[in-house]
Amino acid sequence: MASENWIRASIVSSALFETSKGVAASLPDPADPTKRKGWQRLLEYFHLAAPGLWSDDDITRFRGNIPDWCGIFALWTIKTGGVSWTGTWRMSRGIAAVSGMIPTTSPQPGDVACVAEDPQHMALVYAVTGNSILTIDGNSTNGGVTGPNGPKARTSFTAGFYTAFLSPVGTWNVQVGPWTWIYTFHKDGTAKWTDIRQPPTQSGGGKWDNTGDFLEISWDSWTDVRGDKHPGSQEQWDLPLKFSGQQGTLIGQGRIITASKLR
Repeated sequence: MASENWIRASIVSSALFETSKGVAASLPDPADPTKRKGWQRLLEYFHLAAPGLWSDDDITRFRGNIPDWCGIFALWTIKTGGVSWTGTWRMSRGIAAVSGMIPTTSPQPGDVACVAEDPQHMALVYAVTGNSILTIDGNSTNGGVTGPNGPKARTSFTAGFYTAFLSPVGTWNVQVGPWTWIYTFHKDGTAKWTDIRQPPTQSGGGKWDNTGDFLEISWDSWTDVRGDKHPGSQEQWDLPLKFSGQQGTLIGQGRIITASKLR
């Protein structure tokens, strides 16, 4: 599977490319005024991200209002960028109702930013610099795809952010062969392991980083209850992370790690 960084870059590239395709759903197609300008691209967005919810005529015919498609476009870019594990659009439910999309307080390029308007507006995150965010927006000016737009303050996205990529932060059940541990990853980049297999429980700490092609985990050396010292170790987990069936490797030992997120 491609790395998370590669997929995120692919999502953003897919969205940016669409800004040049001339979609303007609120204008007639010069070649066929009965249809919306860019109707071919609109069908691409709806067929992949929201299949079966509206007829092709509802999407392409130049009359009345087209179904709101800002979130559908954002989901389309995520899917075309290489994310295969998200669900499809659910009518009048928003991005939060799409399976595989989860809330995040740390948006990154390739995530979805939401504004609590009526109707709610959703845009793809193009870039994040401090508290400023640039977006690429579907169903924007003239019903088109525009961007990068902004920058806007992070706080202006009043309905929050959603991502298709699972954060390591939280608690995991981890197995290596017959051994089982509980890992806890903290937001500050620190981590703790607890051995639930043996009484009395052993535990230790370390650090994690998921800014590269793997989730890198470095465990500190530790001393057990008998006073025996154990060296530190390093792990690499595949990205993107999975709720269950997560795979990784114990570096230098060739052991395979499997993990599932508990909370």
